[in-house]
Amino acid sequence: MKTPFKKFSLLILIIFAFTFVTCPNPNGSGNPGNGGTDGNKGGGGTIKMPPAPTDAWVTGVSGTSIRVTWYVVIGADKIRVQYSTSPTGPFASVETTALTQIIIDGLQPNTKYYVRVSAINSAGEGPYRSAYGSTNPGF
Repeated sequence: MKTPFKKFSLLILIIFAFTFVTCPNPNGSGNPGNGGTDGNKGGGGTIKMPPAPTDAWVTGVSGTSIRVTWYVVIGADKIRVQYSTSPTGPFASVETTALTQIIIDGLQPNTKYYVRVSAINSAGEGPYRSAYGSTNPGF
């Protein structure tokens, strides 16, 4: 035997589910809580700056080239790699939408380079992570 309480509960559940699926999220793209279209907006609409890559390293490719590799940064639209012959700069910058690596050409052979990597999205640039490894393209 069905009771009025069960019918009322089912009606509330249907209304809630319909509202959740069809009502736009005024604070961000996509439905509330679904991650939005960019993976950062769902549920609250606030986009946060991405974190620093959890790790970054450098390997020599040739006498004038290095490969900079990092782990994927969730929430990043692009990556900025900076390099310099001095630990305090000035730094040259390269930006990429590549997920995990970039090759930097045209470096001076037998020269030590300091490399750092950051992630960028529409909220701004996150902190840098210093890369480790062979930064001397002269091997």
